[in-house]
Amino acid sequence: MYDLEHGITSEQIANKALNNINYYFAQISNNCILEGEQTSSDIINYISCANKTLGEYFYYQPSQETSNNYANQRSDCDLNTYLLIDAMKKVGIDAYIIYAPNHAFLGAKSKNQEIILWETTTDKNKGEKIDTQIITDANKIIVDSLSSFYKKNDRIPYYRYYNTKYAFDLYKILVSDISNVDSLALVEGSYLNDTENAIIENAYFELRLQKNKFTDSDLEKLKKSLQKDINNENNRVLLATFYENHKMLDQAREHIEILLKSERCGKDCIELAIRLDSEGNSYFLQKYVQFHDSKLVTKVKQFFKLDKMEYTYKDYKNTRLKILYLLTGSNINKFVYFPTVIL
Repeated sequence: MYDLEHGITSEQIANKALNNINYYFAQISNNCILEGEQTSSDIINYISCANKTLGEYFYYQPSQETSNNYANQRSDCDLNTYLLIDAMKKVGIDAYIIYAPNHAFLGAKSKNQEIILWETTTDKNKGEKIDTQIITDANKIIVDSLSSFYKKNDRIPYYRYYNTKYAFDLYKILVSDISNVDSLALVEGSYLNDTENAIIENAYFELRLQKNKFTDSDLEKLKKSLQKDINNENNRVLLATFYENHKMLDQAREHIEILLKSERCGKDCIELAIRLDSEGNSYFLQKYVQFHDSKLVTKVKQFFKLDKMEYTYKDYKNTRLKILYLLTGSNINKFVYFPTVIL
């Protein structure tokens, strides 16, 4: 309804989204039973059923807003978590959203205050319990090892338990660039009230860069932030983008290569690296196939013996041609292995 009221979606699509999620909740009510005393085991069984049902009706795709994605049966980490929190609340389970850098997952508490942490996106969006590499205490989660999902970062709001009100307030920030609200006023106000919040900070810098409002003062703030949070992929990509926009390509490449070396280069970073002709072609391929899905990429994966790697995101023709050019170091027209699938 927020999406509809703020111009993000149409009434027809909003109704379709509501129909899809109401159907999902009906399936949960019919098939997923919370038994016993709400012990950890009872809750895990319930979450497992709810998440498997979610994976049957919503496929994983990186998603920004709820309406246009639920309507098309798409969902990702935070959109999954929104649905599962509501499924938990329906049966009286205390459930929370937990943010990680570029990720979100589910937390639940049993009646005796045991913590269950749940990854919603694995196994084709059917989820699984998070292993013991993540340790919990009463207020936040301590990550004791690095992984692709759970990167170490002590900044707010990462690895804390948040309720639906907080999630909704943060959602308004996350969709501010596509809504009809005064996005600059909303994000700038939120940033001034919470300058330590890494997600709001990134939204602030990104929006000011998009709106051509990025000042020298913003540049210094962004640099200082990266000194404290050197592995912040989002802010580092923004800084590289700023340098790219100002034709300072060596500086842009320097920041992208920091992310490449630390293996924290996601979709936006990879696409920027390709534009900048940065080094690291084999790494580009490995990351590229994680974000793209096409017959061409399937052939590329088979050729480079990466065909067992999972990938989901839709590809773009110009980018895939560029990646092949980088990989082969030659004119794409001479790479005869791919001529039919390119078309």
